Amino acid sequence: QLLLFDSPQGSEEDFPLLQLNDFNRGRYIKRSVSNKEPCPFQMCGIRHRGSTYRSPEEYIDCADQSAAIDVFSLGSVFFFLLSNGLKPYFEYSSYDQAVKDILRDKMPELPDASDCKEYLYFNDKKADFAMKRSKHPLFIALQDIMKKCRSFKPEDRPTSLEVVQMLEERLQRISEDYL
Repeated sequence: QLLLFDSPQGSEEDFPLLQLNDFNRGRYIKRSVSNKEPCPFQMCGIRHRGSTYRSPEEYIDCADQSAAIDVFSLGSVFFFLLSNGLKPYFEYSSYDQAVKDILRDKMPELPDASDCKEYLYFNDKKADFAMKRSKHPLFIALQDIMKKCRSFKPEDRPTSLEVVQMLEERLQRISEDYL
């Protein structure tokens, strides 16, 4: 996953444009001839190691996969951003234990902002800021979208277009409340 910040070309806007991108496998997904829906694909014989950003179905050999794996990973990126740089399952000492819980639908919660001093070695000023930020409507909106993206079942996750729509809708609502 990567985040790109840039000003929109040819735009008079002062604010940067944020683009989220994921070049995980670069796999072309074919569409069904009968219903025009994207066809799932399978990755057999590949054992993923080291990353807890992956969706549950990526840890199951030959499980059907779809674009929903990228939405799950996006939710993991949101987790990282909202937790001040902690990776999902950061509190686990064993990668294998984290994978077992991923497959049991035990998704991690964001650490309470008051715990930032313990996990991130924050000083009092940074910890106070983290506490205030955690109550901001935008933080709460992103946390809600993160949870939807990290749904255990692929069919319960929003599409990438739905994520964009949720972000735009929430941002619009928050902007109206503050104007």
